[in-house]
Amino acid sequence: MMLENISLRGRSMHPLALSGWIFVLFASTLQFALGCFDEFTSDLGYSLEFWALCLLCVATLRLQRVAVTSMLFFFECCFFVFIGGRLLSYPLMTINGPGSPFDLEFMAEYVATDAIKNIAFFYLVIFISFLNLGYWTVSIRVRQRPSLPLNGKFASALLLMAAIPMLFQTFGRLKLAFSQGYQAQYLGQTSAYQAGSGFLEAIYFVLLGIAYVSPSKTVRKLVLMLLCLHGLAGIASGARGQFLTVMALLLWLYGRRRKIRLWTLMLIFTALGVCANLLLQFSARATQIEAASPLDVITGMLWDQGVSLGVFSWSLNVHGYPLLAYVQTIFPGTAWVAQLISGHAVDARDLSFAAALSATSDPDMFLKGNGLGWSVLGDLALFSGGMFPLFALFSVLIGWGLRALDDGSRVSALWMALAVAIGPRLFFLPRASLSTIIPFLFYFIFIYWLLQLISGARASSRQRA
Repeated sequence: MMLENISLRGRSMHPLALSGWIFVLFASTLQFALGCFDEFTSDLGYSLEFWALCLLCVATLRLQRVAVTSMLFFFECCFFVFIGGRLLSYPLMTINGPGSPFDLEFMAEYVATDAIKNIAFFYLVIFISFLNLGYWTVSIRVRQRPSLPLNGKFASALLLMAAIPMLFQTFGRLKLAFSQGYQAQYLGQTSAYQAGSGFLEAIYFVLLGIAYVSPSKTVRKLVLMLLCLHGLAGIASGARGQFLTVMALLLWLYGRRRKIRLWTLMLIFTALGVCANLLLQFSARATQIEAASPLDVITGMLWDQGVSLGVFSWSLNVHGYPLLAYVQTIFPGTAWVAQLISGHAVDARDLSFAAALSATSDPDMFLKGNGLGWSVLGDLALFSGGMFPLFALFSVLIGWGLRALDDGSRVSALWMALAVAIGPRLFFLPRASLSTIIPFLFYFIFIYWLLQLISGARASSRQRA
């Protein structure tokens, strides 16, 4: 339904930008090969190389002469914070003498070996490089402009039907977090799988996206208000990432109508990060601020947010992930089918790589609701079987997906609806799994198809009348 309306065409990349990425791939491959012969790079070297990688992303954006408010740039900013935060802050930190950016201090007291650092950083460079090559070397053209079967009243009714139970669920999470602590929200990960546990939130965001492209300005304002509430609820419960990804989506939407300069956007991101850190002190996850200067606040926040690099490094040491986790990452309803076939409950830790990793790292803390999280890099590494060319291909496909959202949303209400619905999940992907994205696409397509049927039935009844 969506793929049949688009075509993919090759696009020339600026010679300087292309040369830069080719050099990066050549140099990183050489560095990785030398690492295989025990010639390793220091943590400071990795950090400075990552800074250069970030600057190349920005330079490519300017050479391609496009607006900075693209899906790619916002995704990369979230990636730089959630994956590369420790690499960015490492040379700037002045307090507490940070350890290696690749280490892990929570649940698993893990000190990354030089060999693991070498592999993890090579994966990181491959992902960013081929993400950019995939995005910049194609253009997506929508052949027709499908209109969504919604009027203002119908959109409002659907949105309220989803918003009311979602708001009750959010209030329940906040109450639990403030009464029993931040980790109490995740005690469900230790029990048997319950069907539909994440379905409500998925449906809610699908309807948010579809309602946003309705003809009614009032409905669009309601969607923006609900997105803001979702972000604020996240920071109140202690989830800074939820707040930052919602703000990124709102900035992307604003950038579709107004031009935002690069330095203005950087200042906004910095302000949002500091604001999130300050608001956290009034949340269910309040901690004492020990930083003595603005630089310490920023670097400390980046160090805390960049823990996913350590999680990814640690995940490369763990083997034997559950088979159901592979299937659940792609197909929704896998757990329900597994329970139906086996006749007994499926342990929630067998359904995701993140839960399996956390349970392996520290079973006792896992049972108390603690977790390490995950990263899209972990997904791609597992699904590629450790084969770097296949990992690169998967990275290109993600770049194509970002390009499709950017190009398609300019001319198609359907693609704009998808961008709004999936935006927060997409920007959080550096710290999450593809299981939050791929099954969601199934939900979106199914609900859109269902709304088409309802709209067709309503139109037929009116004609008969």
